[in-house]
Amino acid sequence: MISKKKLIIIGSPQFIENKLKEIIKENDNTDVRKYSDENFNLEEISDYLFTYPLFGEDKHLIIKNAHKIKEISKNSELFKSPCEAHIIFLAEENKELLKAFENSFEIVKEKKHSYKDDVSEIISKFQERNLPISFNEAKEIYELCQRNMEIVNQELEKISLYFHNKKPESFEEILNIISSSNVNNVFAFIESFYNKDWKKALAKLNLMIENHENLQMAFYMLTKRGIETLHYLISPDLISGQTYKIAQIKSASEKWSKKELFSLIEKFYQIDKKLKTSQAKIEYELTSLISCH
Repeated sequence: MISKKKLIIIGSPQFIENKLKEIIKENDNTDVRKYSDENFNLEEISDYLFTYPLFGEDKHLIIKNAHKIKEISKNSELFKSPCEAHIIFLAEENKELLKAFENSFEIVKEKKHSYKDDVSEIISKFQERNLPISFNEAKEIYELCQRNMEIVNQELEKISLYFHNKKPESFEEILNIISSSNVNNVFAFIESFYNKDWKKALAKLNLMIENHENLQMAFYMLTKRGIETLHYLISPDLISGQTYKIAQIKSASEKWSKKELFSLIEKFYQIDKKLKTSQAKIEYELTSLISCH
């Protein structure tokens, strides 16, 4: 019996997907059987593992959410035994599962990336598609994509298709594609907020909530505009960008004092801190931000 791969893969959905593509070279001779915590059947799995492939198929058993299935650890000897299929457990970090298989399975863990690592990866991914961006621009994309690399990859596919055989004239073009479906509501919300038109700002926010739009993106752009407006008040030379954007910042600076903006940015910081620790809901925080004026 030829030795088979036995793996436990731990990580994000994107990491797991990439690893499976590396491991399983699908062709006419590949046979893949998939189970999860919802359809786990030990008898079927046992038959699959120990039945010789009549046509020489390269058999792979994949079990998703293995950390949720107690029968796996209880029947560890079955999975450790020599068999006719590669075995791949997809799981979250789980002491019981790892302890049961640490000496017989290869553990493949996703490296924990820092914020800077992810931003650098975004720069690299865009560069591969011939779309060079700066570190700060990559940060902006990361924030707009809710610090989720899976969303970043989806947006990059969309951007690559749009700019096939041509280059973007500005970074704003890329941003507009990322938020294209809801950009009008987001920009209208930001403009009304900094114009201190609280009634309109609340109406736009409620519309975004009803449409299940990306409020994290709206919050990030709202924060960015507040910082830009403060910088403009300190010195207009600190702000660069397209003419219409500078005009909007200038208009906002006429309605806000430095003291007000310092206070607002401090509130943004506190909200961001609570959101990162799951102590708040973005809908409530944005509504409260408007209602307090």
